[in-house]
Amino acid sequence: MIDWLFGAHTSAGAIRAVRESDNPDAPIFVLTGELTTGKASESEISQVIRDYNVACFEKPARLGILVADLSKRLLRS
Repeated sequence: MIDWLFGAHTSAGAIRAVRESDNPDAPIFVLTGELTTGKASESEISQVIRDYNVACFEKPARLGILVADLSKRLLRS
C-alpha cells in the first residue's frame, strides 16, 4: 500500500520501480484522499492504474474492500 502523494511528488516512480523489480507482480494499492481537493490528478492516477495494474482507493478506505481486493489479487498470482 502506498499513498499517491509525497509532498509535491507522486508515487508513480516508486510504482514503476516495483514493476521493474524482481517481484513485478506484487499487488500494489494506491491510496489518496486528494482527488476531491484537486491536489491529486484523476487522469494521472488512471494512467498509472492502466500502465502498472494497480488498485486505487480513496481515503478513508474501507478495510473489508481492501482485504477482498488483496485476497483476489493474491489468489491470481
